[in-house]
Parts: sequence; structure tokens; C-alpha cells
Amino acid sequence: VVMSAGTGTSIAAARGNDVRHISGTAVGGGTLLGLSQLLLNTTDIHEIEALASRGDSNGVDLSIADAIGGEISHLPKNATAVNFGRAARSDTPASRKDIAAGLMTLVAQTIALIAVNAARAEQLSPIIVVGHLIEVPSIRKTVEGVGALYRTPIVIPPTPGHATALGALSLISS
Repeated sequence: VVMSAGTGTSIAAARGNDVRHISGTAVGGGTLLGLSQLLLNTTDIHEIEALASRGDSNGVDLSIADAIGGEISHLPKNATAVNFGRAARSDTPASRKDIAAGLMTLVAQTIALIAVNAARAEQLSPIIVVGHLIEVPSIRKTVEGVGALYRTPIVIPPTPGHATALGALSLISS
């Protein structure tokens, strides 16, 4: 399975020379930037990442323990149950850094779970992730964490943002 994480997210199944689109979502880097503009008043990905790296998504999210009191299935009690659920319950405004961390978590977990479910449905492994969005450290870390949690191998090439161009060039040079 190849997941292209850019402005939105596209997921393709590759079996030999047969490649076909199997899933995707409008959630991606465009979602991250749009929500960041609305909630943080910035679309500077470096600023958003800097904030997120100092924040804690648990400042805005509810964990499974918060929602139901413990674990469910193989998911640990500290796994996210409700993105931005804590923000809805609190009278205290969330910090910018926690909001940024929550946005990163929301986007990364959404795209990673869609890819995991698509890979399982297609009975394919691993998931190869390309696109500029996966170059954002907070996104990468969370996507890798979802893969580990669901025991699904995630492979990120050394230059994921250039994978499409490199693939096209490999066709020309062969």
C-alpha cells in the first residue's frame, strides 16, 4: 500500500505492475494548515511544528481512560479516544502549543488509520508513506506510532516529499 500524504491523502494498492487507487481522505496538510489558520492564526508549518513539539495533545484530546476508564481491545488507556474532546469540556482555554500538538495528532492519526484499514482490507503490507506532509516530524512520529500500535509496518523513504518525482525519473531512465 502506498499512501501519498500531501494537501489531502491518497492511498493506492500496488501488486506488481497493477496499481490502483483504493482509498483516501480530504484530511492532509491542507487540513492542518486550514485549521492552524483558524485556531493558531498561522499557516507557517515551521511555527506550527515548533509549537507542537513543545505541546501535549492531551491538553486538548481525551484518552480512552478519560472516555471509558481503561483500555479497550489492544488499545492502551492513553490512546486518543476523542480529538479535541478535552477542549470541549474545559473552561480553561487550551495553550497554542497544545492546540498545535492536537492538530498534528488529529491529522496524523486520521490518515494513518485510514491507511492501516486499507492495507488490512487489501491484505497488503507494508504501508509506504510518501509526500511532503510526512516530512513534518510530529506527523511522522504519530504515523509511525499508529503503525506500531496496529502492528502494521510503515516504511518512509529517505526523501518522501520527492518520491513522485523520483518515481517519474526512474521511468524515464529505464
